[in-house]
Amino acid sequence: MMNLELYLTTNCQMDCSFCGAWYRSGAAPQISLETACEILDAAAESGYRFLALSGGEPFLHRDLA
Repeated sequence: MMNLELYLTTNCQMDCSFCGAWYRSGAAPQISLETACEILDAAAESGYRFLALSGGEPFLHRDLA
């Protein structure tokens, strides 16, 4: 089984030294939920079964709640 790590946003209230979200030059601050759903649908069809939400802090995405 494959695992998908989906980066929803680069926004974060922390400043963790180990986090790569701070160094993603050119990355959009967040992806749309429509795009996220398209990625999830394609991943499910391709055999992905596990999902990790990541980025910066996923719950800072304006539309996630």
